[in-house]
Amino acid sequence: MNMKTTSSLRSRSFVASLAVASLFWSGCANLCEIRDARTGQNIPATFTGTTGILKRAATAPRPVVLRSVQTVSCTNFDRVVFEFEGAVTPGYRASYIDKPIRRCGSGAVVPVAGDAWLEVSMISAQARTEAGQPTIAERDRTLNFPNLKQLVQTCDFEGEVTWVLGVGFPGRFRVVELSNPARLVVDVKR
Repeated sequence: MNMKTTSSLRSRSFVASLAVASLFWSGCANLCEIRDARTGQNIPATFTGTTGILKRAATAPRPVVLRSVQTVSCTNFDRVVFEFEGAVTPGYRASYIDKPIRRCGSGAVVPVAGDAWLEVSMISAQARTEAGQPTIAERDRTLNFPNLKQLVQTCDFEGEVTWVLGVGFPGRFRVVELSNPARLVVDVKR
């Protein structure tokens, strides 16, 4: 390769990196202002929430596939967005749990940062393709948000997908179901 070709490749690579970074940051900003397609309204930034149990039974005739997990720190809360293929969200159960945190199936202990642990189990869901390949590459994420410290997938077995949110303290939380695309939004106050 000559010097001109190498320089051109570096320049294109740099421009592509800037484009990806721009998409990443603009996506994060938009995650704080998610619009409900049914009502046309943004999810309210203020909420009472609970420290108890939130749950909804599964209505999907077969497991829905988790296709992305995104996180963002907003003004008054930290947010996790679970997005699914298709139009239906899975059932769910969200509540704070005690240690030890265990992987389903094996029972192996999973270390998760924080002083409290919010477990979000999605019922009638899977985080893998029909061929068995994981749909989420990063299943253990260390974060430096005001309250959310770590996010770990602990289960993808027999129609249940579970993530544990390691938080600095057990803030009140809410779960919001959205469509177009199907999403479960979990907000934890800080």
